[in-house]
Amino acid sequence: MSPSLLRNALFLIWLGVFVLFINLDRLTWSFFWWVALTFWPLLLISWGWEKIFSAKNLRPVAYLSTFILIGPLGYVLATALTNGGTHENYYEYSLDKKPGWHKLDLTLKLRSNDLYLSSDPNRFVYGDFDYLLARPDVNFTDKPEAAEVTISDRDWFWPLGRWRAFRDRGWSVSVTDSVPVALSIKTGRGDVEIDARSLQLEKLSVEGPAEDVLLKLAPKAKDLNAKLALSKADIVINLPDSVGIEATGKADWSDLTSSDWRFTQKGNTFVSENFDRARVSVRFEFSRQPESVEFRAE
Repeated sequence: MSPSLLRNALFLIWLGVFVLFINLDRLTWSFFWWVALTFWPLLLISWGWEKIFSAKNLRPVAYLSTFILIGPLGYVLATALTNGGTHENYYEYSLDKKPGWHKLDLTLKLRSNDLYLSSDPNRFVYGDFDYLLARPDVNFTDKPEAAEVTISDRDWFWPLGRWRAFRDRGWSVSVTDSVPVALSIKTGRGDVEIDARSLQLEKLSVEGPAEDVLLKLAPKAKDLNAKLALSKADIVINLPDSVGIEATGKADWSDLTSSDWRFTQKGNTFVSENFDRARVSVRFEFSRQPESVEFRAE
C-alpha cells in the first residue's frame, strides 16, 4: 500500500469515528468545524512530506506523512472524548455567602489561561472563565465555619500555552472582602495579576511557570506570609510604603536594592529598614529564584 493510500484510508476512518460520536451526542458539529479550521494545514504538511520522499529508496520515510496527519488528529479526538469537546468557551460561577462562614480557602489551578483576581464586596466567590475547549472544574466543600473552593483548569491544549493563539484566554475571579482569605494559586503559562488590596488576606501562595506576575497587596492582618515559587517570572509587588518587608529564600540582593525600600541583609534574609517599627509586615519566601523582583511603594 502506498503512503497516500494508507494516509487517506486512516483519515477516512478518523472522520467516520468523529461523525459517529457526533451522532451519539458525545461531540458537536461546532467542535468538528473548529478542528477542521484549526488543523487543515496538516493536510498540506503531510502531502508535502510525501512528495519530498517519493523516491523508491526513501519511501519508508514517506509513510511518516500518515503520522503527521493522523497523530495530532487522533490526539484531538481521543482527548475530546475523555474531557468533552463542545467548543463552548465561557463559563460563569458564583457562590453566595452563608451566615456561618467566617473564612474562605480558595485554590486556583491554571494551565495556560491568564488570571486576574480582585475583591468584590457583594459576592463571596465569583468567576468569569474564558476558555478554549474544556470548562474549569469547581470543587466546593462546606465546612462548619469555612468554605473551601478549588477551581481547576481543564483546557487540554495547555501544552500549546506559549502560542499566542492559545493564550488569549483568561480567568477573572473576584473574592469577598468580608472574611479572612487563604489564597493558593498554581499559575499556568499565562500572565497573573492579583489585586488583593481590599482582601483580608491571611496566607498567599503562588507557584508555576507564569512569566509576568503583578501582586498588589495592602495587608489587613498584622503579619502576612507569602510563599512564591515562580522561577520564570518577572515579579512586581505593589505595597503601601508603611509596610515592613522580609524576604527569605532564593531572593536576589541585586533585585532588592533597586526597589523603593532600603534593605539590610542578615544571613540569607533581607529586611527592610522599617520592618521593626512597621505596624504591618509581609514575609516573602522565595522557594525558587525568579527572573526578577521589584517592590514598588504606593
